[in-house]
Amino acid sequence: KTFWSYVLQGEKSLKLWGGPDTIEQGVDGIPEVIDYKYYEDPETGKGRMDMDLMPKLYILLASPDLIRLGFEKAIFKLKFWQDPEDESFYEEFKISNMPNLEAFFKDKIERILRTDELSFCEKPFCKPCYSPKREEWIKELQTRGWIK
Repeated sequence: KTFWSYVLQGEKSLKLWGGPDTIEQGVDGIPEVIDYKYYEDPETGKGRMDMDLMPKLYILLASPDLIRLGFEKAIFKLKFWQDPEDESFYEEFKISNMPNLEAFFKDKIERILRTDELSFCEKPFCKPCYSPKREEWIKELQTRGWIK
């Protein structure tokens, strides 16, 4: 698939979409949901990986297909093109725990939607923080009433 989508039901329906690069059959028979990354500086790239949200999101997005195929477990793996033997970026999931992931993302998204103040990380590598369009983006968010 090019993209997966997943709708979180509630007072407002929230649609998540995106997905991993591939799903492969692991040597132990457990499907591996894999996202490949390339960074000019692999060590810096590895240091910036969000191994809290990314695995949960990609597993949640792929879960309807995995359930339909009869799988009870899945493994998320992050692989780097420059270091394909690095197996340290992974997390195993029980597919039956998807309601917990739904609640996790629903809570995070609803908190974001309730936020009306904006702050910046100001980290030197952050493109939005140092974009010449930063002020333009802030004005657009204010015009739409999304921030104060």
